[in-house]
Amino acid sequence: MISYRARLEPLIRAVKRKLEALHLNPVLARDYTLTDDLNNPVACLLCCSYGVAIFDRAETAQMHNPNVVYELGMMQLLKRPCVILKHHRLKKMPTDLLGKLYEDYANQGEAVRKLGLWWNKTNT
Repeated sequence: MISYRARLEPLIRAVKRKLEALHLNPVLARDYTLTDDLNNPVACLLCCSYGVAIFDRAETAQMHNPNVVYELGMMQLLKRPCVILKHHRLKKMPTDLLGKLYEDYANQGEAVRKLGLWWNKTNT
């Protein structure tokens, strides 16, 4: 779960590679057409056992991407384990997520490393 911005493509590719190295199948809704409407992201989430929510630096007019919050909420409703990665320059998290632990990251390498650490904790 991530905002699809050109500047985030390297991070998206790195996270996908890490998930594949962990023998997981990364799913981005934009890569699949399970439905031909706005329910496609939800259909994709239903196929996932785990989630990675990435809160990177927001666009100028917003604090965070509302789609990421919505999709993370859906995963929580489904009781699917999720790691929340938050860029260290993002000052505030959405209020409803303040009770959840998240991993701060400063760069792509650190985000991928923390993803791996989360996976190791989740599966021990």
